[in-house]
Amino acid sequence: MGKLRKIRGKSVLAIIAVITLLMGNVAYAGEVDTLVESVGEEESTEGLANEDEEVSEDVSENKEGGLQKEEEPADSEAVKENGQLETEEAEETVEAEEGEEYSVNAAAPGVSYYTHVQNVGNQAAVTNGAVSGTSGKSYRLEGIWISLTGDYSGGITYRTHVQSYGWQNWVSGGQLSGTSGESKRLEAIQIKLTGALANEYDVYYRVHCQSYGWLNWAKNGEYAGSEGLSKRLEAIQIILVKKGTSAPGNLNDIKSAYSDPYVTGAFYRTHVQNIGWQSYVGNGQMSGTSGKSYRLEGINVKLTYDINGGITYQTHIQSIGWQGWKSNGDMSGTSGRSLRLEAIQIKLTGEASNNYDVYYRVHCQSFGWMGWAKNGASAGTSGYSKRLEGIEIKVVPKGSAAPGSTENSFQDKNEILPTGVTISGSDSLEVGSSATLTASVEPSNAANKTVTWSSSNAAVATVTSAGKVTGVKTGTATITVKTSNAKTATKTISVVKSPAGVTISGDSSVNVGSSITLTGTVAPSDATNKTIAWSSSNTAVATVTSAGKVTGVKGGTATITAKTSNGKTATKTITVVVPVTGVSITGSNSVEVSSSINLTANVTPTNATNKTVTWSSSNTAVATVTSAGKVTGVKAGSATITVKTNNGKTATKTISVVKVLLE
Repeated sequence: MGKLRKIRGKSVLAIIAVITLLMGNVAYAGEVDTLVESVGEEESTEGLANEDEEVSEDVSENKEGGLQKEEEPADSEAVKENGQLETEEAEETVEAEEGEEYSVNAAAPGVSYYTHVQNVGNQAAVTNGAVSGTSGKSYRLEGIWISLTGDYSGGITYRTHVQSYGWQNWVSGGQLSGTSGESKRLEAIQIKLTGALANEYDVYYRVHCQSYGWLNWAKNGEYAGSEGLSKRLEAIQIILVKKGTSAPGNLNDIKSAYSDPYVTGAFYRTHVQNIGWQSYVGNGQMSGTSGKSYRLEGINVKLTYDINGGITYQTHIQSIGWQGWKSNGDMSGTSGRSLRLEAIQIKLTGEASNNYDVYYRVHCQSFGWMGWAKNGASAGTSGYSKRLEGIEIKVVPKGSAAPGSTENSFQDKNEILPTGVTISGSDSLEVGSSATLTASVEPSNAANKTVTWSSSNAAVATVTSAGKVTGVKTGTATITVKTSNAKTATKTISVVKSPAGVTISGDSSVNVGSSITLTGTVAPSDATNKTIAWSSSNTAVATVTSAGKVTGVKGGTATITAKTSNGKTATKTITVVVPVTGVSITGSNSVEVSSSINLTANVTPTNATNKTVTWSSSNTAVATVTSAGKVTGVKAGSATITVKTNNGKTATKTISVVKVLLE
């Protein structure tokens, strides 16, 4: 027996798909099912979630162009080439059952897929991120087959959302998802891996969707495409990516035209004068007409498949007024009565209202595009007899910014409009603290007192929809309040950092008639206002200026206080000194040997603060002197006795020491 080449892996379906493609004989879906059963690898499928859709297809097709057995196309060689997974293969030799050797290809897992395209039929199989479908031809995809290639353990399963049928059952490796011979467009797809392969790889896929272009990448069972908008898929890319690897990005230089993989939110259609019901459009697109002066007469609104909850709406109708709430696709408006819609209100219900906001705006006769209304507010006019001509509806995650200006979303001719607005509240705010401003709309009987708040510098101060201002950092910000009809008022808010404390440094004493300057230090160093107020507890003893300059008035003590702008204080006791101006000595000029005399120091002025003196002798061998001024003669001779005050004033006296003669 000769050598055989065997593809390693467990997906027999992939082998079947490749063999049939190379033979130019694409199997019927039913034949594939038979083959699956024959190898015992048919995977279980999940329940069908059909939805009823009444849609129209504006591109006709020969019914014979359905999914049927065809002759080999002219580009069958491309099928044989493109159907191969372009990866490096490692060959290894194993023993065949008959004892002979044959080689086995070990290749990284990949994905191979092909689509059935309107007016084209089955395209050649492509692999790993290549485009299957068409570009610029407006041809719908009607069916898709997906298989795994290479060495893998696991499988791939997928399902499609089909025109008129909704979501089909899940199918697996190599089976048809879509329809055969029915000219039904694919509108969305989900793809996911199974088994061990799902633990090692992610499957990414994106679609080219009618009216939207290339949507962003979905992965691992996420929705890709649209639902309820009657938009065809025109092309698809699929690729396996190792877990932990980033998303494919602009694969093959094809950029995604839309930020999401699935057109999600609200979809809606309007009944237009002279036209009738238009096709459904999605999240943010216009329904109605532009430049034709055609009135809207009715509207249907739904939520897309992925949003849990409901949507409810009511319209203000010519000659009727507000009609009453409709929901989830019911018609609001009239039929066959030629009555214009003049205003609309829309709101979400159930879980949707907790997770999303609904914004909407209308194009109104004489007014043009009006501002965006939100969550049940009115959009349009009342009392003006003006028709609605177009509408845009957008569902966004809760708390998202409005799609555009919210000014002038509704005009009521009989409404008493605000003539002005004022703001009251504090002008300053601590960093990290909050205060609420109050807006007063005038006149007091204005019908709509709704206001919006904004900050000129959110880095300094933020403001909520309720007027609560929070200081972020020091500086100033202008807070603006605006009424529903654009009347405004402003208030400048100073955000400050107040002192946490203050300290005083400098001398603790000053002479009468002299001055010293104290220094006050405010903490923290970046406090907004470092102003200090100085005061003296006894200005008869010492005064202090606003700059901290202390002047002694008379002997005594005074407490000097430094106080910050927010009342933080520090104190320092200042002693005012009466300085010594002089000193003199009184007492005898002589003393006998071994005898003593007391000298007296006379300090001036008599009210000097410190009268302390020190005594010294110029010749202690002749005479000594104590700290109290007691002089004792030691031997005959003379010595100069000096007295010195604490501030250096001195006086001297010459003492003669005499020896007493004995008779």
